[in-house]
Amino acid sequence: MAAARPTSETREANPAVYAELEPMDRHRSFIDHLFVLRDRGRLTGVGRNLFASPFSEIALVGRRPHDDDARDNDGAVAWKAIHLPPRFGRRPRRHGFHGWMLGIRCRPLDLDPGDAALAGLSELVTATIEGKSESPFDPIIGALDGWIEQLRPQFRAASARQLRTPEIASALEDALCAPGLDRGTSVASLAATVGVVPRTLQRHFRNRTGLAPKRYAAVQRFSGALRQVALGGKSLAEIASEAGYSDQAHLTTDLGRHAGVSPGRFRALSRQQIVRDAVRFFKDADLQNRVRLLVCDCGQPMTRRQMARFDPKDANFETRVRTSFARQIAMATLGIEMVGLKAGEVELRMPYAAAYARQHGFIHAGIITTALDSACGYAAFLLMPDDAAVLTVEFKTNLIAPARGDCFLFRASVLKPGRTITVCDAQAFAAEQGKEKLIATMTGTMMALFGREGIAH
Repeated sequence: MAAARPTSETREANPAVYAELEPMDRHRSFIDHLFVLRDRGRLTGVGRNLFASPFSEIALVGRRPHDDDARDNDGAVAWKAIHLPPRFGRRPRRHGFHGWMLGIRCRPLDLDPGDAALAGLSELVTATIEGKSESPFDPIIGALDGWIEQLRPQFRAASARQLRTPEIASALEDALCAPGLDRGTSVASLAATVGVVPRTLQRHFRNRTGLAPKRYAAVQRFSGALRQVALGGKSLAEIASEAGYSDQAHLTTDLGRHAGVSPGRFRALSRQQIVRDAVRFFKDADLQNRVRLLVCDCGQPMTRRQMARFDPKDANFETRVRTSFARQIAMATLGIEMVGLKAGEVELRMPYAAAYARQHGFIHAGIITTALDSACGYAAFLLMPDDAAVLTVEFKTNLIAPARGDCFLFRASVLKPGRTITVCDAQAFAAEQGKEKLIATMTGTMMALFGREGIAH
């Protein structure tokens, strides 16, 4: 008999969860936060991005061999302790993650894979998770707190390892704690304060973080801004200014580089998945107060309103949209084709053509804007009734990089649908030798029209 597939009730009982918690007060000097992830490929699925990070990450990874098993505690788990250094740029996930991942993120450490900080972590946590029918989140954090306390001397030793003098160690710690080297402090001035040449300080910085000072500062700035975008308490312009970006377009470029998504799109996704009440997963009141971020994905929308949010009003929406797109003479002239669509999302593709390039060989900004506008229009059109037509009310485009590549991809998605007005977000990417580069973004406002003579849908 075939094994039963997980039902919606089972998914609701065992949702994918990611939580970040503040460290205990006595650990704040060297630990930024603790984290726990329980997933079955929903939060960390294929095509999702591993974001850039300024932290050293020490984690225990437990993968389950039976990905489709609906019961969270069945089957042996293969545990492995890992240490990941800071990373620059995003990395697309090639495989979905199924299992547990838990650990800490801290300032960069020069940590040996055989260090005592990694030894014994598996034994400490395995008994906490294995065989428990109740939620194990509270004991997991308790075990991590105990592990950090036990290894405090090793963490401090790893922080200072391979630094030639206390002055260099102090300067490096100041740089790692600062909100960004590119905000008024140069590597040369930092090196001068401790009496070494910039190359010496840069060498120590690379040995410690794996990144050049300026790259580390850029990732550090991105990490702080990303958290503020997700929480949604401030406007994007305010976040950009406070984080040290030159303007909102600079913030948009950085999120595209390090997260692969625009700020508006990331904020919209965060609103759907961030949970404000930690009681469901953490029973201890002190731990509830330490939770700084909690993301939950039950495998289905969390409310009826969200469920209806991207419901097409026309069951035959795909045929209707493709038929409408085929009548677009401008799209045919530019060689643009529709390569993907689903409710509220559209992807267009355009090959490079010298006929539409500027004198420098870049595709003209007007062509890029035209394609983004059409992508936004059809993303909105997908959700409209079968008797509606769509026109653009306004759009705002940020041109981030020159449009140079073998071909160009335009991806649009609905941020906020409405009966008459729909707001969309879109990104343009230049593709060359299998790599994509973000070159432009657009926020567009689309209007549904009904019964207008001379405007066919």
